[in-house]
Amino acid sequence: MGGNEKRMITEEIEELFRTVTESLVATIDSRDPITAGHSMRVAIFVSKFCDAVNRVDEGFYKGVYFSESEKKEVFYAALLHDIGKIGVSERILMKEERLNSEEFLALKYKIAYHKERLINKKREGGISNSDIEVLYNLDNYISELTRINAMDKLSIEDQALIDEIGGVQFVDLDGSEKTLLNNFEKNNLLAARGNLTVNEWDRMTLHPMMTYEVLKDIKWSKDLIRVPEIAAAHHEKLNGMGYPLGLKGDEILIQSRMLAIVDVYDALTAKDRMYKAAVSLEATMKILRENADYGELDKELCEIFIKERVYE
Repeated sequence: MGGNEKRMITEEIEELFRTVTESLVATIDSRDPITAGHSMRVAIFVSKFCDAVNRVDEGFYKGVYFSESEKKEVFYAALLHDIGKIGVSERILMKEERLNSEEFLALKYKIAYHKERLINKKREGGISNSDIEVLYNLDNYISELTRINAMDKLSIEDQALIDEIGGVQFVDLDGSEKTLLNNFEKNNLLAARGNLTVNEWDRMTLHPMMTYEVLKDIKWSKDLIRVPEIAAAHHEKLNGMGYPLGLKGDEILIQSRMLAIVDVYDALTAKDRMYKAAVSLEATMKILRENADYGELDKELCEIFIKERVYE
């Protein structure tokens, strides 16, 4: 077999691997249409980021240079960084609001049922002053809960209102006394991180480790051997406050630090996320720099990303 023929076979194998990988990622992305296209965008941006670092002629990263094989390694790590989400339930992965539409509809029916019971009691003349006050508030409760259910962050006043509504008692169809909000509804409405409860957030933070578990068993070639490690560390922070391992500073590979910056950038600017509007470019740059100041992202790499306009 001649040299040209061997080279053609090698190129065909690499093309096969690339297309299969991209197809796999697209299939995984299809589980979560909210973030579809995210992995490919991150892979393209991080490849450009490597070129930007290669052009640096001053500062800490002056001597860092990514070869073509190293750029390919970062590309595949970025492309596969969220593959661990296959282990996250769709209820968590696709959660757009604090309670989903079916859960919130059930809550509205419950409040409507209590309202009807109170109206009947009032009509019969057997209603207390406290029940009259609740009756007058029920429509407002539904309006406020609708607003809260779609919010990303709650105020202290919102939390107090949920506690107030949760304390209202009513007699159910079976004759038992219950609260207007059950524990499930209250926990979801009071979620501190976006719309995820503490338990849901804990499960979501496992996905980088799941990414590592999936990728480590693949027989990677020598020039792609660090793909699992790079991919699994995309949520680590320089100050040690990241996950899943709480790595600090130099414990995090440069490639993973770059991937973290690009991941945050795309999450903020993506226009295809139904649950939130895209953040403006100016605001995104401010957030990246603030995260770097907090010790979460690499400050010098952030400046390279911004000044070299990698995002274009």
